[in-house]
Order: sequence, then C-alpha cells, then structure tokens
Amino acid sequence: MELDDPIEYEVIGQGQEGRVIKYFDVDEEKYLVIKQIKRQDAILKFRNRKILLTVEEIEKIYNEEVSYLQYLNSLHSNYFPHYYKSYMTDKYFNIVMEYIKGVMLSKKISEVMIQNTCLRAEYGWQMYDIFLILAENNLVYFDLNRDNFIVTSANDVKLIDFGLTCSDKTSLVCGNELSMKIFGKC
Repeated sequence: MELDDPIEYEVIGQGQEGRVIKYFDVDEEKYLVIKQIKRQDAILKFRNRKILLTVEEIEKIYNEEVSYLQYLNSLHSNYFPHYYKSYMTDKYFNIVMEYIKGVMLSKKISEVMIQNTCLRAEYGWQMYDIFLILAENNLVYFDLNRDNFIVTSANDVKLIDFGLTCSDKTSLVCGNELSMKIFGKC
C-alpha cells in the first residue's frame, strides 16, 4: 500500500523512527498493518548514536529484519504476527504484517499489577515461551521492551517488533563487522 492510494487507513502508532498504519486489505479481506520507517530517519538514528553506517548498510539491516519475519512465519507460532511483504519507496522502508488487536504489555501490566497474580504469571510464561522459541532457533533479541509486546483480548502475548535481532542464520551475525558497529561485542 502506498499512502497515495485512495483507501482508508489509520495511524495507530507513531514513534521516533516511523509509524504503524492500520488498513483494510481488500485482497486478504482483513486488517493489516504497515510498519513504515523513514529512510532518512533511519540514517539519522544511527548517526546520532555515533554509528557511521552507509545507506547500503542501513538497507541491509531492514532487509534482514524482513528475513527474520519470514523465518518466524515458517515456525507457525501464534506468538508472532504473520508477515506478508516488504517494499521500499524513495521515502520509506515498509513492512506489511498481520494486524493484532490488543493493548501494549506496558499498559496491561499496570492494569493487572495489583489485581491478578495468575494473569501476571501467565504473561511471564508466555514471554518465556517466546524467548525459548527465539533461542531454539538461534535468534538473539536485543530490544526487550514492554512496548514491543501486545496482549490480545484473550490474554495472549505477542512479540510485535523485531528491529534489533541477531542470528547465525543471516549475515547480521553477532561479531561481524556490521553488527559490531551497531551492538558492540555480543
């Protein structure tokens, strides 16, 4: 979806690096989201952290995020949104994924923190399962943050952001030149 297309959409998330857009996909007959990252903002993000990357290296990072999503699709796990496609425009990196209706874990935890010990434990076990799946598949997740998880109305926890992941299945391996620029020594 290009934002110039005459379809209805809603910006459901806005961050420092981009935004998340919810729209109805006529072909899929359901709501999807586009994670949209401004190419120029991605370059500035790394430069502000004193990490000097070329445009090609930054494109490689976002292409590798797509490869993680494709790999996670192959696991057929309910803990991750389904990935559909990605594309680049002059202004944006775009990743199209399943829309997951829910509440960010950070908000949900504050709602149930005092009330429901069993529910807090259930969230913890589901997060354990998520990281167990990642570990069993040699994926290292660097962006542990409660805002990167959504809790559905059925109290299922889902990991929704994969921006800083490292794998031995791709070229962004802990210890190679590019990952050393970004993460330092793993």
